[in-house]
Amino acid sequence: MVFGQALDSGNTTDELDGDSAVSGGVFAGYKHKIYHGIFASGEVFYHHTAQDERYDNGDILEVDAQYGAKIHLGYEWDWGSIYAIAGAAHLGYDLTQNNVYVEDSSFQPLFGLGTSYQFNEKFSAQLEFINTGDDVNIAGDQEKSLSMMTLLLGVSYHF
Repeated sequence: MVFGQALDSGNTTDELDGDSAVSGGVFAGYKHKIYHGIFASGEVFYHHTAQDERYDNGDILEVDAQYGAKIHLGYEWDWGSIYAIAGAAHLGYDLTQNNVYVEDSSFQPLFGLGTSYQFNEKFSAQLEFINTGDDVNIAGDQEKSLSMMTLLLGVSYHF
């Protein structure tokens, strides 16, 4: 899993870009075939996205691990599938910018796209891009947003 976070710039605050990092996680889910190749699946997940960024100007951005639930809706062929992703993810962060501190921990909407490749009846690989975020009110800027973008590469065992 590779992820990165970014805080956009505002009137009195600067943009902060977190470094991308490689991390790990686990998930469990269930897939249900609806009609022909159309399917829906549900999944719970934990991504160890915790990361601390300290900048030369004294700004600090700390992001907690992410967990939540998501739904996949897509189409499946013999070789694999393509699907849309929607769900909710816990987004927790501590932010210090221009000597002002704010922290938040809440569930936020999560959206993305994914594809899978079926190696055989029991194993498949997934590639997903998911994004979640939150509005941040810090140092007088009320229209800032924090984004967490995650590129997931996973291997699944099918029971």
